[in-house]
Amino acid sequence: MKRLLQGLKSTTFQLWFILFVFLCLGIAACLILKNDPSQLGISPGSVWQERLFFVAMMLTGGLLLFIIVFFISTYIFGRSAYHKAKALTGGEVLHLQKIKT
Repeated sequence: MKRLLQGLKSTTFQLWFILFVFLCLGIAACLILKNDPSQLGISPGSVWQERLFFVAMMLTGGLLLFIIVFFISTYIFGRSAYHKAKALTGGEVLHLQKIKT
């Protein structure tokens, strides 16, 4: 249980959780605007519905694109940093001390 709570406190988990929440909110906004815009006080078939739906789609798609690019770039840079650290130690197993915060 303690290990699980430590994982929830990590900044990496918090960043991905926030991005996931915003992505879910964007998807929910798109679905509401497309299927039942009267929940938001917008008349169905109006110009505002089309415009807001378009804006919500663009923002959600942009966020999804950012998440994908961010994941790929962090993966690539993390892998190269690992290989550099491994090369500097001569292939030995590197034991790092955990920094207490």
